[in-house]
Amino acid sequence: MKYFSVDRRGVYVEGESIVLASNADRPGNEIVAHIRAMYPAGFSRHGAQFFRDPWLNPTPQDYQSGVLELLLEAIRKAHYPTKPCRYQSMFACDSAEAAVQFRAQHGKPADPIHELHLQAEVHRGDMAIYTLTGTFASIDHRLHLYWQGKTLDVPGHQTKWEFVLPLPVRVGEKIA
Repeated sequence: MKYFSVDRRGVYVEGESIVLASNADRPGNEIVAHIRAMYPAGFSRHGAQFFRDPWLNPTPQDYQSGVLELLLEAIRKAHYPTKPCRYQSMFACDSAEAAVQFRAQHGKPADPIHELHLQAEVHRGDMAIYTLTGTFASIDHRLHLYWQGKTLDVPGHQTKWEFVLPLPVRVGEKIA
């Protein structure tokens, strides 16, 4: 199956692979030791942003996003360990049309869209259901639904499927 990703940072190079970044931090710090113990293989750009690297001037939204990522990873490790780690993956759409819609909502018109190719198992989750709203039980329920590949069965819910692609991933041709 082909997947499609919006290159919002302008870093994709056709034919090259996107790989995990190693944990090259110097030793001697408790946090660095924890990071290396938890993720010895390294991180995707997403994982480095939300787990490893410090933020400059984080907003309350940044913290909320970081907490959600931490909860998603804790639930994955505890209940769905065969699913790909979001900290070691990138995200994509399953059609060019969905990537164009994603770009319209979250990117700029000039952001290129590329095909992606990989050999690993991919996870499909509804990104519209992982929010920190409602009761803690409802948050937990939605995060489990995400890892189960399910969505909410409520009137008016608009599903937004994202595909979690574990690295390495090869960048294919630019399609838009």
